[in-house]
Amino acid sequence: MVLKVNKFMRLNVLKISIIIIAGIILYAYILPYFSPYNDPMRWNQTPADLPPSSKYIFGTTTLGQDIFWTCSFALRNSISFGAITSIISTIIALFIGIASAYLRGKLSTALIILIDCFCVLPALPIIVLISALWTGQTFMTNFSLILSIFGWSWSARTVRSIILSLRERTFTYTARFSGYNMLDSIIHNYLPYIFGIVLVSALNVMLWAIGMETTLAIFGLTSLGVPSIGTIIFWAMSYQALTRKIWWWIFFPIALLTIFIVALYLAAREIYMRRLRGQ
Repeated sequence: MVLKVNKFMRLNVLKISIIIIAGIILYAYILPYFSPYNDPMRWNQTPADLPPSSKYIFGTTTLGQDIFWTCSFALRNSISFGAITSIISTIIALFIGIASAYLRGKLSTALIILIDCFCVLPALPIIVLISALWTGQTFMTNFSLILSIFGWSWSARTVRSIILSLRERTFTYTARFSGYNMLDSIIHNYLPYIFGIVLVSALNVMLWAIGMETTLAIFGLTSLGVPSIGTIIFWAMSYQALTRKIWWWIFFPIALLTIFIVALYLAAREIYMRRLRGQ
């Protein structure tokens, strides 16, 4: 009975998480095409400081912006930014992590030193410095590349440790004697084992990237004309929204981002656990 209840709960958590993720993706990527505003960041498009209502679902800002539509554009940019950073970082982590574990000799040693160096680099001060030098330009593609440089190292360490363990197993030697080259062995023998942990690591990098963008935007170190969760919070803080009791200006962007992140984490966790259980 207990096992059935646990299984039922796991299935429900996965289904609910996927529904929430799908709903937020539709809101962020499809709904903006039906927006009545061409530029969601343009000022004085609505009456200022209106609380949530049937006409303005999330209320309006002091700048005269409809928060419902501004959040849809902002979520799209923040999610895309995190996804791009995560994909680039994961590719780098897989390549360097597998190579450092599979290869031997000086090249392997050099890759290990490279991984260790990037693990201990003070990423935040360096990123803040770069953002300060490129104020107003560091967003999306170029900012994703910057964060990707600092986001791959811990994932690479994890991949390397798993590959080192797999390399000494019987099936690895069997594959070598069967004529498998290095690439075939990695694809067929190693990737299925590391898929789950790589998925979780990629999710962590995505969340870290979104959090980093939000943090830098709050300090005014990203392109403030581009809608993102961070830029919404920046303008809300600049106009002292909480002090003036305009709580909806900050609440809804943070709530949407939090719901998306939690749903994404729960879905990835359930998928990973199902793979471990062989389901």
